[in-house]
Amino acid sequence: MRAKKCIFTILFISILLVIFYSISVFAYNTFNEHTRSSRVDPMYYSIDSSANSYSSAIFDGVGAWNDSSHYTRLLYNSDAADVFFSADAFADESAHIIAKTLFISVDADFQLYSVNPNVSNWDINLIEINTLVMPKLTAYKQQGTMAHELGHAMGLAHNTNPHSIMCQLKDHRAVNYPTTDDINGIIHLYY
Repeated sequence: MRAKKCIFTILFISILLVIFYSISVFAYNTFNEHTRSSRVDPMYYSIDSSANSYSSAIFDGVGAWNDSSHYTRLLYNSDAADVFFSADAFADESAHIIAKTLFISVDADFQLYSVNPNVSNWDINLIEINTLVMPKLTAYKQQGTMAHELGHAMGLAHNTNPHSIMCQLKDHRAVNYPTTDDINGIIHLYY
């Protein structure tokens, strides 16, 4: 009787472990596995004069990625950047657009064209900051927004996990830096 109880207990625990470890739940989303044509270590960025008043938020967002992962390294380079920050008034607060990331490819003749990241890879990004909304945010949320947009530039799409930088503020994002799930998305795409 004791042997049966022991076998049953071991079998029950084994089944629980198999079920628990076989269910893979990823809190990151990608753009159908599409990526930048270059790596994310290093990635070079530049700030247009239109976005100078947001340079603190940009530097903080960059720092959040650099401090959170050794898989990404963002460096400032105004001469050879592949991520460009600019600012413009393009949507009012009701649209919930604080910033947006555009995906751009370069053809053989060095012509730039916009691409859908769900359909193809891209070469460079333009991150546009909405001047109608960004100033109304706290420094914490501004940093989170810049880190969020940089996540897009690296190939991460939105999710609804409030403990992920790729969650939108309207979905109650609670962090202002990349977390393990975000880093796992980068590892999945590039390593």
